[in-house]
Amino acid sequence: MKKMNHHDYVKIKNLIQADSIAVPTFVNSVLDGVIDGIVYADSSVPETFFIGTGNGIYFAGGRPEGNLAEILNGIYRDRKNQSLRFTLFTSSSDWYHLINRHLNGEVKSMRRYQFAYIGGTDLSKKDTLPEGYSISQINPSLIERSEAFGPRYYEEYWGGTDPFIHNGFGFCLLHNGNIVSECTSIFASKHYAEIDIETMTEYQGKGLAKVLTARFISECDRRGLQPRWDCGVENGASIRLAERAGFRMENEYSILV
Repeated sequence: MKKMNHHDYVKIKNLIQADSIAVPTFVNSVLDGVIDGIVYADSSVPETFFIGTGNGIYFAGGRPEGNLAEILNGIYRDRKNQSLRFTLFTSSSDWYHLINRHLNGEVKSMRRYQFAYIGGTDLSKKDTLPEGYSISQINPSLIERSEAFGPRYYEEYWGGTDPFIHNGFGFCLLHNGNIVSECTSIFASKHYAEIDIETMTEYQGKGLAKVLTARFISECDRRGLQPRWDCGVENGASIRLAERAGFRMENEYSILV
């Protein structure tokens, strides 16, 4: 496996498109140069590739290959020894079983759904604020005040607040000046934006997440982006919210952590 130069990333994009490989949004973020990451491939005409971010999120795709599984084993053990995050997305059951075997079954498997937005809902009805609430676009001041998506969050997923402000977006709902619900683009690329959303426990059940989701989708439309939704298969509340907002599940996959 060899590290690829940025100008060769298009070869991985072409492979993903040609083989209809379902990839998580962060893969597009790295390939589009929106966030920093590493990209490796088996050759100058890639059939196997590996993409990682600085915070320990990885993706293995293309033709399953034993040498890459060994490399991932080394990365896993190195990060484990340093008590650092290791999250590996797999593109197929063959990849999952190959890597899990190389890791000696030491990692935990989790199933997730990937949703795509197909529309069919009236966003205007969902974008109405309850009385006494206001909505603001996320900015550095709100990030400093946020409990869910504070500076450490953007450092982990974006490499800092500035890259997010430049390439991402999100919204906060405020009640009496306090942030009570917010959504943000955990990842974004030239064509996609993936939503992450949190509501304070005491404000759940008031439809606030629906309002923010509608605003997020509208902003995606304004920017020419396709909204993405991703969650664990056991997260019934997230699944219901996604479906009501016009998302439909298009892929089920495994991650190893």
